[in-house]
Amino acid sequence: MLADIAKLTVMLLILFDPIGSAPVFSAMLSGREEAQARRLIRHACVMSFWILFVFALSGRYLLELFGMNLAVFQMAGGLLLLMTSIDIIFEIL
Repeated sequence: MLADIAKLTVMLLILFDPIGSAPVFSAMLSGREEAQARRLIRHACVMSFWILFVFALSGRYLLELFGMNLAVFQMAGGLLLLMTSIDIIFEIL
């Protein structure tokens, strides 16, 4: 049970990437009043929760609807990561 919670926590940290997202979020909030910034932060957290919640409940059914299984989805995600990394590498060169 504790191992599952740790695994889920690590997966969510990787998904949200709080270290990489902090500068972007900070730039979006700069120059705004504190009340408005708090409202934006709350809105972003609530929307993120609901998106994760809806896809956690309906993700398997959506994949079945499109005739896919989890392995196909993982393969497509891996290919997207590969293509993105190749683009980044060739931009540097």
